[in-house]
Amino acid sequence: IQTCQTLMALYPNSSLADVALMQIAKARLEAKQPKEAIQILTGILRLKASNEIKAEVQFMLGSIYEAEAIERTAKQGGGQAKTQAMGPAIGAYRVCAEKYPQSPFAGQALGKVIDYYIDTKDYNRCVEMLQQVFTDYPDASFLDEMLLKWGVVLARMQNYKEARDKLQQLMNEYPNTPAAGKAPKVLEMLNKKAEGT
Repeated sequence: IQTCQTLMALYPNSSLADVALMQIAKARLEAKQPKEAIQILTGILRLKASNEIKAEVQFMLGSIYEAEAIERTAKQGGGQAKTQAMGPAIGAYRVCAEKYPQSPFAGQALGKVIDYYIDTKDYNRCVEMLQQVFTDYPDASFLDEMLLKWGVVLARMQNYKEARDKLQQLMNEYPNTPAAGKAPKVLEMLNKKAEGT
């Protein structure tokens, strides 16, 4: 770490030190030292690192906080305790998506935030976020996954017609994606539920 700090002082525009620090943080994680990894990662965010590296760092922070929340609440059976413990993780994921929208981590981060709101049954917030996603990221590579989530959220809200429309849109616009492959199963379950109401 001291070598990396020296490198950064000597070569402030080089990304080699940032990458080296990332590797050290990953090594700390593998050694089951999440607190040390968090310190290193938050240190990288204070550097003049590229947005690409900062986006990955921010996503890693979210992953560490999520793993900690799951581990901390496992004995309580997850559920409500896990939902409450997820605050720091969701905050980190949200920052990743909002600050680095062009990064390859933005879609995953948004997915995590939306999944959290699905778990908390805050479906209205899910719909708001999904609408915002399609406004803010009209050409993003993760829109297929977002359409699938939107279909699921609408189905849970018992808005079956709109849910079908979103799933159909997914299959029409992104036919060869994994998300489109899941859509027929969701549609089948949705049709069964709609028949039962």
